[in-house]
Amino acid sequence: MILVQHSPKRLSDLYNNAIKRYELAVTAEDPEASGNNWIAALSYAIEPTTAKADRIRTALLSFMVKYPVGLPDWYTPSSFSGYSLPWMFDLIQAYHPEKLSAVEKANLKRWFALSAERLKFDSRDSFAVSGPSDKRETWVATVTRQEGKTMVRFPNWYSRFMGPALACALVSGNQAAVDYWADSGWPHNLFTFDGVTNTHPSVTANRYDLVMYLLAVYPSGANTDTYDREGYRLSESDWNTVSYTGGAYHWAQMAGAILGAEMAYHNGMTGVFGITDVVGTEPALLRTYKRAIQSRTERDRRPTSKTGHPEIGYSQWIWAGYRRYSDPIIEAALPALGIDTRPDVPGVVLEFFGYPRRIVNWQNDRPPSPTVIPTPSK
Repeated sequence: MILVQHSPKRLSDLYNNAIKRYELAVTAEDPEASGNNWIAALSYAIEPTTAKADRIRTALLSFMVKYPVGLPDWYTPSSFSGYSLPWMFDLIQAYHPEKLSAVEKANLKRWFALSAERLKFDSRDSFAVSGPSDKRETWVATVTRQEGKTMVRFPNWYSRFMGPALACALVSGNQAAVDYWADSGWPHNLFTFDGVTNTHPSVTANRYDLVMYLLAVYPSGANTDTYDREGYRLSESDWNTVSYTGGAYHWAQMAGAILGAEMAYHNGMTGVFGITDVVGTEPALLRTYKRAIQSRTERDRRPTSKTGHPEIGYSQWIWAGYRRYSDPIIEAALPALGIDTRPDVPGVVLEFFGYPRRIVNWQNDRPPSPTVIPTPSK
């Protein structure tokens, strides 16, 4: 598409003008490593060269040296490198496997396993107030009810633990780590902490895994950050967005799930794009995209809003929805999508997530959760 057909032209131009300038991977010492290595991985995927492979090898080994016990959490330097580094590791084994010795490959797989394991926590004790340190004995979780659904909120930081950790798990060969971040065994109907004890669910279960984030999406496509952080009101069809986001907490909560769904699908979890909380309704991710697009015509009550509407309906995250779903609302929204900066993924990369299109037939995915757990690479 890009190199031969030069189609779609916008994507081809974006590659030549914005991606090729950053085609070489950077080491862990680079403060912009997370974003630059996303772009470097994309460039290598499209045009794999030995020079790029050499730099990828150097970058991978540098991170293993700088973070010997695994990558840190998402809000520290190089935080979202948990996406780009596994991708580069996967790609170099496909295109230039001779660049990594058997020892280096084994060491990197162990390091990715450490990165996936490092962010695990006992989510039976976590009440999603300010982070995984909140304990049952000192806090009573606030239960909310929206759109007929009762639950304790699923805030964005746990999704941002899950996405990079799942990527690392998938290249580590560690099935237990994959399970923990994809579908851990947390009961799919347990959205509050009523009934949670020191032994139930199992300590190996994660309330904030990929499947639970998808099941937690409300019927309207909103999520708990949409309501709590961005002031969404369904009955009034309006918002009161945080000034520095314009509604983007709606995406912040789902970023890990959007990226996690793509990764899981490629590793065998083929039902992931059909997951929904009620059988027969639209999938959680499709509703998430459509909720954002519909906000273009909804009022933002924030007095300092420049347009009077949330900004999230113009986000590049919608490209990922275009790739997987055939929906007129998504397709009509594409011409107005812009280029913005997101901490999880650079905006210039997200547009490539829309191509080539691989539409899922979600109407045939009847179970509320997939029957296949993604399998890590060997």
